[in-house]
Amino acid sequence: RELMALDPQSSRAVADALGEGLQTVWPGVAVVGEPQCASEATSTWVWFVTLEGEQLPEQCRGPQVLRIFRLGQEAQVAREGQLCDQLAARGVPVAVTHWQGFVGAHPAQLQPRLPGIPAMRAIQGTRLRRVIGDMAHLQASLHNVSTSELAAAHQTAADYVRGDLGRRRASTTVPDPSGTWEWICRTAPSMATDDMVLCHGDFHPLNVLVDTNGSLSLVDWTDSCIADRHHDVGRTTALYRLASVMADSAAQRVALRGLRRWLIRWHVQGYEASAGVVLDRRRLAWWQTVHTFRSWLQLGELAEGTVIDQGSTTTARVPDSLGATLLADCVTLRTASGR
Repeated sequence: RELMALDPQSSRAVADALGEGLQTVWPGVAVVGEPQCASEATSTWVWFVTLEGEQLPEQCRGPQVLRIFRLGQEAQVAREGQLCDQLAARGVPVAVTHWQGFVGAHPAQLQPRLPGIPAMRAIQGTRLRRVIGDMAHLQASLHNVSTSELAAAHQTAADYVRGDLGRRRASTTVPDPSGTWEWICRTAPSMATDDMVLCHGDFHPLNVLVDTNGSLSLVDWTDSCIADRHHDVGRTTALYRLASVMADSAAQRVALRGLRRWLIRWHVQGYEASAGVVLDRRRLAWWQTVHTFRSWLQLGELAEGTVIDQGSTTTARVPDSLGATLLADCVTLRTASGR
């Protein structure tokens, strides 16, 4: 049959399309109540749903997470589902995949809803340093997972620049007066390494959940790859510099802005202690530059409409001055990289 068009931001449309999509697997299944949108998500449309039906497997009862991907991302859904299942089998705190198929014309996957709240909310309170340390330990543990037969592609620094950054740079016409793009392209070949680990690729406080008992879990594996550990830690620490943008109040914003250097320091120190390695500070600064520039490119894509604006509460908080701040940070980090 022809798949119907879908508004992935409409709870009623999502409920109807999901129910229809699941009928071929579990006849009689129904979506209970109205799906709730996870408004902080940016890479996919994320909905919290509850299902019922006599033929529904026990593990699919109760709170579930429905992730709706962009049109044409069937291969991405399959890869993420396979990787999460592999990691869960190896003891990594991730959600397994209960179903993958189509919601309307959009590829989608259904996973159990993991307990907890985004770490972003936890680091705004008195538990801040402990949560940062726990996140650093989790990231180090992830980098120690065997990469054998994992559903994740190997990615060098040059691959990342040509692929992710290159695609984003080509999609926006915003001028880069700092010259950072040319600098990244010129220096990327010098960042080759044989020390390749499993990287989440977007490890930050909105993709880490903190349960009431303090345990952590990881969501959103869209950017996962086997790459330089500095790529992953660089992404995390670059985004700590933006933590104040995601704060819930003016007071929290001021506090996180003043603490951003400490957030980075605590994370790096905790990571090194847990992983038993010493990070190369110049290599780390190079990757921080890359990820800071990536954030600048994402702002340009949103401003020019070259990517779908999902109405995320994360992007809605971005101040007009952020673009200039990011480029200024890039210049500072380039100096620290010594390249």
